[in-house]
Amino acid sequence: MFYYTPYILLPLLSSAVTASLAIALYRQRRRPAARHVFRIMIILAVWSFSYALNTAATTLPLKLFFYKTATTFAPFLGVFTLALALEVLGYGAMLTRFRFALLAAFPAVVVVLAWTTE
Repeated sequence: MFYYTPYILLPLLSSAVTASLAIALYRQRRRPAARHVFRIMIILAVWSFSYALNTAATTLPLKLFFYKTATTFAPFLGVFTLALALEVLGYGAMLTRFRFALLAAFPAVVVVLAWTTE
């Protein structure tokens, strides 16, 4: 089902580093920008890990599953980056739950379309 290739080493290292950063940021979650950076690190860790498993997979269904897993998280990276930028610039109060949901609506549609492409 999986085979070893040296091309998975860097994505696995990237996944481990970003996951450890997410764990460190989870401890600092009471700080304003730490929540958004934590979410970005989780997305990057899952994305890197999915890419590594996609590279190592041997069957087409497994490759499609890991591609869809990466596609599930990647579209939300821009939303959380924008939220982080607004928080750092001092406009964090502008991003209410409703506005955040409106921002996340388009990536959610992309995720649904990615999972239903067959």
